Amino acid sequence: MGLFDGIKKMFSDVKPEKTNSPASSRENSYYQSVKKPLFNQAIKVKLASERENTWNNFFSSTKTNEKLEGFDRRTGQKVRLHYYGSDMFVAERSNCIEIVSKANLKRIFLKDTPFSEMSVQEANARGAILEDKERIGFINFNSLEGAIYKFQWQPFSKALADGYWLIGTRETYNGPGELYCFSFTGEYQWGIRFTEKMDTMFGRIEVTPYHLRVSNDSTDILVSSMDRLYRINPDGSLAMRVAISELKEAELQEKERKQGAKYSSKPKTDQEAIEKVANEMAQSFISGFTRLTFNSPFTGFAHDPGTDMVFILENEGRLTGWDKKGILIWSLTFKESGRYLKWLDEKLVICLESGQTFWLNHKGEFAYAAKLPKQASAVLPIPDQEKYLVVCQDNRLYELDKTSGELVAGMEGHPGMQLFQIEG
Repeated sequence: MGLFDGIKKMFSDVKPEKTNSPASSRENSYYQSVKKPLFNQAIKVKLASERENTWNNFFSSTKTNEKLEGFDRRTGQKVRLHYYGSDMFVAERSNCIEIVSKANLKRIFLKDTPFSEMSVQEANARGAILEDKERIGFINFNSLEGAIYKFQWQPFSKALADGYWLIGTRETYNGPGELYCFSFTGEYQWGIRFTEKMDTMFGRIEVTPYHLRVSNDSTDILVSSMDRLYRINPDGSLAMRVAISELKEAELQEKERKQGAKYSSKPKTDQEAIEKVANEMAQSFISGFTRLTFNSPFTGFAHDPGTDMVFILENEGRLTGWDKKGILIWSLTFKESGRYLKWLDEKLVICLESGQTFWLNHKGEFAYAAKLPKQASAVLPIPDQEKYLVVCQDNRLYELDKTSGELVAGMEGHPGMQLFQIEG
C-alpha cells in the first residue's frame, strides 16, 4: 500500500521531553493502599448450567441475509456478543450466558437468581462481570460460583484479566477515585486510592479511573483519567505514569522563555515601558488560561504488549509514544484530529476525522496509509487474508487490501459489528 502524496505535510516532528519514571510501589506519590474498601460483599451464589456437544442449537436458524454473503446460519434471536477467542466466544440472551465452541455449548442460567436483574458488562473465556447500578457481580464459568458486591457509588469502569478482575469507582462525587482487584474465586485482593489532584477550567478535581483496560497477556493494567495514564502491575504496584499536562507545561515554559527574551531589553521610552507591561500582563493571562486546559482528557490510548509501549492521541492531533518507564520516545503532530487509535497486527492504526488512516510501527515510523470515506469506527483483520474489514462512520462496510491499497465498498454495516473466526 503506497503512502499518501504529501504525507510528510500531515505531521511535524516534536523534540521529545524526557521525564522520570516513578518507583514501583503501592504507596507512592500518585496513589495509596485503600484502608477501608467502599463495598460490601452481599452474597455468594451457586448457579445451574447445562451442556451440549454441538453448537447447532445456538445457530438454530437457516434463514439467510442477502447482505451477509457466505453466512448460511444464524441465531434464532438477537444475542449480545461479549468476548471471542480463537476457539470460542461468549454471548448473552434471555437471562442466560452461553459459552460457545464448535464442539460444545454451555449455558449458565441467571433466571430466578440474584443475577437475574444484572447485565453482563465484561467477559472472557473464564468469567464475566455483571452490573445493576451499585451492585457488581462476578461469575466463574468453571466453578459456576458467583459473588455479588454492593458499592458505595455506582462503578463506572470494569476490566477482566486471566485470573483477576478490576472495578473502578470513587469515594465521593468529586473523587478521589479508587481501583479494586478481585480474584476469580471472588476474594478481594487489593485496592488503591488515587491522590493526584488537577486544576481545570471547572475547578480542582481528583484522579478517577474513568477508563480501564488490561493487556492481552494480563500483565499490565492501564488506567486513564483526564490527561493521566497509569500502567499498573497485577499486584497493584506502579510500573509507569504519564501526564500529558507536564509535557504541555514544559512546552509552555519554553515558549515563555523565548517570549521573555524578546522583551528583556530595558525600555527606552515611556511608550515602550507601557507596551512591555501590557504584553507581560497579556501573556500572563493567556498562559494562566492555557494551563487550565492542560488537564483536558486525551482522545484515546493504545498499548503494544510486545514492547510495553503506550501511545496517546490528543484532541489537537498530537500522537506520542512512551516506553515502559514512562519516557517520551517520539511525537508526531497531525494537521487534524481523530478518535480512532488501536494496536492491531503489530501496528498502530490511527484514523483521522477526514478518513485518512495510517499504520505505524512502535517507533512511530509510517508503514502504509489509506484514505477512507469517513473516519473508521472499527478496523478488523479478515482471517487468512491480507485485508481488513473496515466499518466507517457512514455505517458502511469496506474491504481494504493492505498490499495494494484497494478499497471496495460493501453493504451497510454497524459500528458494533465484529468479524472473527473460530477454529474447527
